[in-house]
This record gives sequence, structure tokens and C-alpha cells, in this order.
Amino acid sequence: MLSDSAHEYFSFALSTRSPPVDFGNGVSPLVISDLASNPASRVNVVGALTTGLVLCLCVVMLTGCHYYEEYRMMKATADLQDEKAELLRAYRQCLTKYQDDPPKAKELCGPYTQSLREVEIKRQIGR
Repeated sequence: MLSDSAHEYFSFALSTRSPPVDFGNGVSPLVISDLASNPASRVNVVGALTTGLVLCLCVVMLTGCHYYEEYRMMKATADLQDEKAELLRAYRQCLTKYQDDPPKAKELCGPYTQSLREVEIKRQIGR
């Protein structure tokens, strides 16, 4: 499992290590030689690190969710405003084109006014 040089290093570290320091809370610090001599402690450390990483990712994902919802609302509002601006531009062009014939302008430009009303209704519902 360990290479010969690593095994020699950890054997040396085990033989020369000082006793663990007691910080007064009853918990002794993790010593590298403990990891070399006890494979179960290695698993515990890896498990703790993995659990910590997963918890951090969950917290980051949960805090970011409301920002995504806010982004979607802003994007939808901007899309409706863009659609409204395009319809107004097309409606004005239509009125300009048929300004000499008001009945024809009313007939051909009527769908633009209907579409503008629908866009306004969509915007009001979205609020």
C-alpha cells in the first residue's frame, strides 16, 4: 500500500513523535502518523472532508436558487418589453405607410394594436 520510502518516513515519524497536545477540550489534534498507522482514521478524515464538501455545495446551491428565479423574471420582463418595442415600431411603420388611406390603415394595422394589448396583458399577469 505505501512505498518503501513512505513507510520508512512514517516509521521514523512514529518513533520520534511527541505526545499529542491537549488543548483543554478533550480532543487531541490529528497527527499524520495516526493516519499512517491507522487506515480507519484515514477513512474518517476522507469521509469528513467529503461530507463537508457536499454540505458546502448544498448551501451554495440553495442560496443561488432565488437569484435564478429573479434572473428569469427580469429576462421575461425584458423579453416582453422588446416584443412591445418591435410591435410599436411595426405599427408606426404601418400607419406611416397607409396615412393617406385611414380605412385601409385601420384594417391592416389593427392586428398590431391587438398584439400590443396581448403583450400588455401578459406583462400585467407576470407581475
